[in-house]
Amino acid sequence: MARYLVLFAALAAAAILAAPAASAPKQGKTFNVVVETPEWAGATDGAYTITIKNTTGTQQLGSANVTIPTATTGDIDFTVTSEPVFVSGAASGATIARPGGGKVIELRDLALAPEPAANSSVTLSLGLRMPCVSRTYNWQVDARQSNDFSGTPGNALGPVTGTTGLTVEGSCKLRFARQPASAEVGADITADAFQPGSPNLVTVEAVDGSPDPQRLTWFNDTVKLAATGGPGSLSASSPANAGVATFDGLSIALSGNYNLVASPATAPGFSDGVSNDFQIVDDAGACSSSSCKAQVNGSKTSSTLTGSNVAGTGFAVLSLNLGTQPACAGYTAPTNEWYEFQLFGAVGDKTIEAFYSKAAMRNVSGPSALEICFAAPQDFPAKLGTAPFDYDGDPATDGDPSDLFPGAEGFAGLLPNCPQTPAAPCVLSRMGTTGGGAIVTFFVPAAWGDPRYW
Repeated sequence: MARYLVLFAALAAAAILAAPAASAPKQGKTFNVVVETPEWAGATDGAYTITIKNTTGTQQLGSANVTIPTATTGDIDFTVTSEPVFVSGAASGATIARPGGGKVIELRDLALAPEPAANSSVTLSLGLRMPCVSRTYNWQVDARQSNDFSGTPGNALGPVTGTTGLTVEGSCKLRFARQPASAEVGADITADAFQPGSPNLVTVEAVDGSPDPQRLTWFNDTVKLAATGGPGSLSASSPANAGVATFDGLSIALSGNYNLVASPATAPGFSDGVSNDFQIVDDAGACSSSSCKAQVNGSKTSSTLTGSNVAGTGFAVLSLNLGTQPACAGYTAPTNEWYEFQLFGAVGDKTIEAFYSKAAMRNVSGPSALEICFAAPQDFPAKLGTAPFDYDGDPATDGDPSDLFPGAEGFAGLLPNCPQTPAAPCVLSRMGTTGGGAIVTFFVPAAWGDPRYW
């Protein structure tokens, strides 16, 4: 009988040892933290949340210090836009504070019981503005058993589980809300072409890093502008108000093809904004059915553009040495001056009188030797045919959506003499002038909108 009692006791002990681990209370000091993620660069989350849960199994989570991350060098820092508050799970006596407006949020008298108790977690919320550079920023949470954040090092809880990394996506940037439009040399550049008095001024806005960028109304830094692409220069600055900087009195003293580049004066972490292409031209004369003319003088040449059969209203635009210089095999013009012209806003045929001075004519045998080396974005009948021509000097794939003619997508060639009824670009006449100069008059139908000649 005693042997059976001993055997029964041994089996009972083995059964106790083999009982499921889940039947025993969880041991340890781990706690769980979940921070809201991801967020867009520069954006403000008015109710950014952090949840702390007691997963120790047996210990109380009584208090914690939550440290807001610090941005990297060369970026704006996290900014608290509204003070932290409890939104759920806080005990009746719990307190929340951010002493001195600093990085540390102090949570006291939490009295969080181990899960699965109903009072095992607490969620706090604050208004938080994100940095401008994409990366992951880690929150630091130091939790204690005591409600007053006191005690020996053994009073600390940990390690931390959950999600403590806040991923910021995208980047802050400047962009042109109102783009600069073409203007005459020295005239005010506005958002309306060749209208220096327009109230639609050039504006730049700061936006966040989201796929549909939103204006950053907190941005009040000064925005600087500089011109690039052409031979002239521009330097301007304007303070932003609620994320928008407005510019008046912009001008460039030399004709050319330009972009404006916007950059913040001091705010780090922002990408520069680059405007669409625009032109500064030498002359933009009013153009309508009653009058349409522009005239520009070079050192040894001049050109006069006259529009005819004009529909609508706009400008006759003429400029010297603007864009890439035309080139026609077998011909060298008497001077190194070329002209670009168009009717802007209005539509009509164009007649150009190209004048060559006596000094220019010393390089040729007479008016009959003068040719018009013509270049245009679209093809045209030419004496010896046309050749591909890089009309605007841009590479074939420069990524600029405003570039209408990337790469060698234009054409160049010598204009033929006009038939009785011209239907394509052609030379109407060549004649000498008093004093030893010469004039070549040529015709360009409305369909050829933005050509140049040498």
